[in-house]
Amino acid sequence: MISQIVMSPIGFLRLTVEDGRVTGLEFVRGADRMNRTTSTSFTGPSARPSRGSSRGPSAHLPRGLSGGPSAGQSVCLSSGPSTGPRVVPLHTESSADGNERDRNALAQAIQELDAYFAGRLRNFSVPIRLTGTRFQQSVWDALRQIGCGETKTYRDVAMAVGSPGAARAVGNACAATPVAIIVPCHRVVAQTGLGGFGGGLDTKRWLLELESRHT
Repeated sequence: MISQIVMSPIGFLRLTVEDGRVTGLEFVRGADRMNRTTSTSFTGPSARPSRGSSRGPSAHLPRGLSGGPSAGQSVCLSSGPSTGPRVVPLHTESSADGNERDRNALAQAIQELDAYFAGRLRNFSVPIRLTGTRFQQSVWDALRQIGCGETKTYRDVAMAVGSPGAARAVGNACAATPVAIIVPCHRVVAQTGLGGFGGGLDTKRWLLELESRHT
């Protein structure tokens, strides 16, 4: 098993891989919000405090990374002309049984996230493993059927999994998604408004705008 903190255009993320599959992609808490710039017209969500962040996977930043840059300092994520934003590895935690399959899966996940944030990738192919109840699994399967640049309501997903009255339960399943972004819980919205999201509504809006612009 390998767990790695990466910096992305939407902030710190924790990637976890085990047995050659991604098992976790979480928004990391405990770091100061930072201004971020990129080599394209896309920048990360605003540095103002995020709203609507009660849902979705999250973790806490390791003690050694808790400070972040000093106030007002920018983190440049440029990777050269036309390549777009970057996903930058910062901190790795490996268990004794971390192996080549895990390292390859981690490298593939970082490469695909990098391409996604640059607008060059619509569908992830990195292997994942999701652990949850039968209902959660059915919801997560339905989420992966929502195309890049599309959105569905919680009620739409409830109907798709054969439980038309379970929109609230669908929202709870979205909140429990262990692999954010790759399992696109950000593409599920409320009947009126964005709904919730673990990375905050600014991040959810930014992801949807990113996908809309590159679809």
